[in-house]
Order: sequence, then C-alpha cells, then structure tokens
Amino acid sequence: MKSKKNLKADLRKKAEAKCLQEPVPSINELKSMSLTDIVAKLHELHVHKIELEMQNEELY
Repeated sequence: MKSKKNLKADLRKKAEAKCLQEPVPSINELKSMSLTDIVAKLHELHVHKIELEMQNEELY
C-alpha cells in the first residue's frame, strides 16, 4: 500500500497533467481584469483548496 505522501504526489501529478489539457487565461485576459476581480478569484481558489483539503482529510 502506498504511503499518504506518495498518494498525494500521485494525485498532484494527475492534476498537473489534467491542468495542461485545459485552457489557461492569456496574459491579455489577465491584464484586462481589475485587481479586485483578481483578488476575488484568488480568494475563491483558496477557499476551494481548503474545502478539498478538508474533504481529503475526511477520506483518510
């Protein structure tokens, strides 16, 4: 059985590979966003990350 650390590393690799298949906002798209919008997006990503970490902890 893989260790928790190895499982996380494997999941990270899979997520990175999937991320490469999805479009990423261009520099021009990011430049057109207001600082408020960028901060709001970062906040949403941070909250989502914490939610996923909490769900992951419940699984183990």
